[in-house]
Amino acid sequence: PLSLNAWYWIIGVSIISTGIAITAFLQGLKIIGPALTSLISLLELVVTLILSFLIFNETLSFNQWAGASLIIISIIISLRK
Repeated sequence: PLSLNAWYWIIGVSIISTGIAITAFLQGLKIIGPALTSLISLLELVVTLILSFLIFNETLSFNQWAGASLIIISIIISLRK
């Protein structure tokens, strides 16, 4: 079982990281608009995939690479319009 101090740290880090993420998202929404913000937020999946490959040496399947490619292609197509 975790100590009370550990729970304080877990809750504190969770609140701070969530608060920063939501604040950054909402500020981005105001600055660049909802359409571009939603396209950029799609990149979170691709960045997570690439970082897991580079940092943790994860073995990625063809489907994962194909999915990331489709996301990137769809963002590029959407930005051209």
